[in-house]
Amino acid sequence: MSLRQQTTFIDAIRANAKRPLIFAADVLSQPHRELYLKSDPYAHTKCNRALGMSEDIDAVLLVAPVNEDYLAWLRSNNLAPKVVFSFNLEQTDKSLGELILENPDTVKAALGDILSQKPIYVPHYSSKTDLRVAELLGAELFGSDEDVAMKYFDKKSFKEELQSLGITTVGGVTHGLQGSLPNPGELAEIMERLLHSYPSLMVRGARGSSGSSAYQVDGEKVHEVIETLQANRDEEILIEPFLSVIASPNDQWIIDLNGDIHHVGLSAQLFEELKHVGNIQGQLFSKRVSEEIYETSRKIVTRMKEEGYQGLLGIDYIVTDQGIFAIENNARMNGSSYAFGVVDRLSRTFDTELCWKFFKAHSPVNSFDELTQLLKPILYDGKSTNCVFPFDCDRLSATGIFAPILIAEDTYHLHYLEQTLDALNIQKV
Repeated sequence: MSLRQQTTFIDAIRANAKRPLIFAADVLSQPHRELYLKSDPYAHTKCNRALGMSEDIDAVLLVAPVNEDYLAWLRSNNLAPKVVFSFNLEQTDKSLGELILENPDTVKAALGDILSQKPIYVPHYSSKTDLRVAELLGAELFGSDEDVAMKYFDKKSFKEELQSLGITTVGGVTHGLQGSLPNPGELAEIMERLLHSYPSLMVRGARGSSGSSAYQVDGEKVHEVIETLQANRDEEILIEPFLSVIASPNDQWIIDLNGDIHHVGLSAQLFEELKHVGNIQGQLFSKRVSEEIYETSRKIVTRMKEEGYQGLLGIDYIVTDQGIFAIENNARMNGSSYAFGVVDRLSRTFDTELCWKFFKAHSPVNSFDELTQLLKPILYDGKSTNCVFPFDCDRLSATGIFAPILIAEDTYHLHYLEQTLDALNIQKV
C-alpha cells in the first residue's frame, strides 16, 4: 500500500489510468432520501455538480434538465464532457440508479463508445442499486459493497470503530428507536439526565447527513425534538454533549481502484446553525491540528481499506477546548468533493497553490447569461488566478440560486471576492 498526500482528485479516481469516468452524482442514492426530499424537493438537481470537474472523455448522467447556457459556458472554457445525458425530470422521488435500471437501453445508447473503453462508474454513494448499474453498463464501480460503506456511514457503528482503534470519542449514549417509534417518556428521561451534566445536547440520527437529522437540545426543547424524532425514520440516535466548537474540519481521502490511499485535502466546513452550507480550503489550521487530524484519519482509512472499502470518503471533525474529535464519516462523495474536483481542473492553468471557498448564494438575476455579465470583472476566464467559478446552476432560472466557488491565491483575496459578490447583491442563503 502506498500513501500519497495531496493527490489530484480526478487522477486518484482514475487510479492514473486514462479511462472514461461516468459520473452519477445523485444524493438520492444514499440512505434517508425522504429527509432530503422533505427539506428540498429539488435535491435530484445536484447531479449537475459533476459537470465542471469532468473531462472531455467522461460522461455525466443527470436526473433534472441541464442549464444549457451553463453547459455551453463550461465548454467554451474547455470544461465538461462531450457526453451529458439527462432524464429531464423536473421532480422525482427516484434515484438516478433506479431510473437507469428502468431505461438501460436509452442510457447505453447515450453513452455510446464510452462503454467499449472499460469505464469507471462514479456514484455519489455506493448503494446496491449503483452496483447493479455498474454491472449493467460493464463498468468498474468506484465504490464498495454497500454493507462496508454503511458500517462507516452509520454514525453509531463508526463511533464503535473509532473506539476499537483507541481513538477518543465524544461521550454520550446511543438509543434505539424500536420500529422508528421512540418512547417519549424514556427519551425525555435520558436527555434530562444528561442535561444535569451539560448545558445542551447534540442529538443525531445514525444515518442522517448534511444536518438532515441533527438537533441541539436544551431543557426547553426536549419534547419538541422528541416529536420530530417520532416523525423521522432513524432506527438509532446518538445523544451526546453539545461541545463549544472552535472549528469543523472535513478531511477527504480516496482509496483507489488499485487499493492505494490518497489524501485529497483538509477544508473547514461552514454552518448555518446545524446545517452545512459550504466549505473553505486554505492554510486554516495550525500544524498541531492538521497533523493530529491527518494521523487520526490515516488510522481510520487504513482500517477501511483492510475491510474492503473503496472510493472517496470525508471524515468530519470538531476542534474544541476538550480536544479534537472525529464525529462522522461521510463514506461517499462529499458536497465539497465537487469543489475539490473543479479546483483541481482549474489549477492546471495556474502555477500556484490555490485557496477556495464555496457556498449557496442568491443572485439578483436568474439567467446564466445575465449572471456571467454581472460577474464579468471576477468571472473565471482561465487567466486570472483570483476569480469566481459559477457552480451548481441548475436551479438558477427558477430561483436565482447557485453556488459560487471563490478561487484565489490567498485568503485575503477570497475575502475580497466575497465582498465583491456582496456589492453585486449576490447574498449567501
